Amino acid sequence: MGVLVALTLLLTACSSIDRGTITAKVIEPAHTTISTTCVPVGKVMVCTPHTIYDDEDFRFDIQLEDETGFVYVDENTFNQHDEGDFYEQQ
Repeated sequence: MGVLVALTLLLTACSSIDRGTITAKVIEPAHTTISTTCVPVGKVMVCTPHTIYDDEDFRFDIQLEDETGFVYVDENTFNQHDEGDFYEQQ
């Protein structure tokens, strides 16, 4: 869960705006990512798999004048707004 929070904050920080007209409502499906890290131990390579699960995410694509961006919101907020609504992150 901590990885998800950090990733969400990082992705939210990439958006230059936090308010505007909702131009799209996007549901990003849950998914699992598996990566492998290998390190040498003596003359042997030891590889360890890492599984990261990312829950379903809810996002508004927003526009304010000539700027566009996106914000991640919780499911309740997502369901309370429609495309064309003005949204301001609290």
